[in-house]
Amino acid sequence: MSASRLLAALFTATALTGLAGAQATAAPAVTPVADFPFDGKGADDAPNPGDRAADYGGNLAAELIDLLADAAKCGLAVANPAVQCPL
Repeated sequence: MSASRLLAALFTATALTGLAGAQATAAPAVTPVADFPFDGKGADDAPNPGDRAADYGGNLAAELIDLLADAAKCGLAVANPAVQCPL
């Protein structure tokens, strides 16, 4: 055998042995993240913004709606005396 054929046989055997020796392995186990800050499932979550808004003047929207309704009633009271102006 010539040297080139011997080298070709050696490289082919090495390549085939390397491919045959490789085994499929499973992906590494994924560890779940313990907690996200705003997922609603943990003790470290921020308070609900809706609850916080209700604590700090949550009635402001209701008061504003009532004020606008009363202003509309006063506008109607000018045209129709049967409507009382609450302001």
